[in-house]
Amino acid sequence: MVNNPEPPTDKETGHRLALGYIYAEEYPKARKILREVIRLNPTDAIAWSLLGTTHSLLEQHVEAKEAYLNVVHLKPEDAAAWLCLGLSHLLIGEYPEAKEALTKAAALNPEDAVTWAQLGEVYEKLGEKPKGKECARKAHNLSQQG
Repeated sequence: MVNNPEPPTDKETGHRLALGYIYAEEYPKARKILREVIRLNPTDAIAWSLLGTTHSLLEQHVEAKEAYLNVVHLKPEDAAAWLCLGLSHLLIGEYPEAKEALTKAAALNPEDAVTWAQLGEVYEKLGEKPKGKECARKAHNLSQQG
């Protein structure tokens, strides 16, 4: 990778550059590229999602949450975006918000074991142990099917 990331000329190039930096674990460079892509293309859900991932990898969970909020606004039927938003809320300790986002992810993709496992963890954090165990059981059953 180059030392100073060049500004992307189009969003697809920006996505590729940012992914290269993410794979190389050069997250600040990826973040810089993605911010420029978003500045030029504020409705680019892919760039927002990659920015959320970059912030998550940098353990900047509040910033990741903000990026994923943009993704679910742009793509409200994207189960993966709702899962990522829910995980961000969970890591911040915003359990009611995590429950809401993960419930939406589970409704959009009821066969995803990871979503059910994370939703179970949120229920546990909220003191709703029977619901937490129910979600954990569902996650386990789904993981056994795959």
